[in-house]
Amino acid sequence: SATGSRLPHLRVMSTLTQAAADGDVVEMRRIIASGETVNATRGDGATPLLLAALGAHAEACRVLLDAGADLDTPKDTGATALFAAAASDSPEAIDCVTLLLAAGASVDLPNTHGVTPLQTAAHKGHAGVCEALLRAGADASRADKAGNTPLHKAVRSAAVEALDALLLTAAELEAGGGGSGSAAAARAGADAAALLAARNEAGMTALEMALD
Repeated sequence: SATGSRLPHLRVMSTLTQAAADGDVVEMRRIIASGETVNATRGDGATPLLLAALGAHAEACRVLLDAGADLDTPKDTGATALFAAAASDSPEAIDCVTLLLAAGASVDLPNTHGVTPLQTAAHKGHAGVCEALLRAGADASRADKAGNTPLHKAVRSAAVEALDALLLTAAELEAGGGGSGSAAAARAGADAAALLAARNEAGMTALEMALD
């Protein structure tokens, strides 16, 4: 249509994806009860769970998970619901992150640029999210396609609280004080000195970036 040609950026959303994006739990329950698939996607592959997580709508996420939503289905950029929650600028995002991790979301699935949920949380300066992801086993030393680790991203964004969370939580897990005996948590506890020594594609460590 003429309207569609003028607005090519608009995506057609199913009723459930719209309700999830809005955090409208009452409408979501009605739609799910009517038989609509809980994993319906919009044009860019975003699922209702991803959209609810991006909006930091924890109760909406819970409704979708209870209805059998797939935790790790990515949109066309490779972002999952956990990635979306980690990237959300809402202070309530931590509730979605905690819920998704408890449900078994894959903690280190990257997007198409190789960016993980921990890396995006560090870039955004979300200290609490960084800590939750590390305690769930996120790899603090993993780099994106440009060689940037979560530490590089926190430094680049001048995200002091996220930087503290990355170093202190990793050091605590390395020392065995993370309160979890899981191998994943132990893996997350990479030595803080090694994290600081990691170099990105430009050959810079996080400390060198901070001084640049």
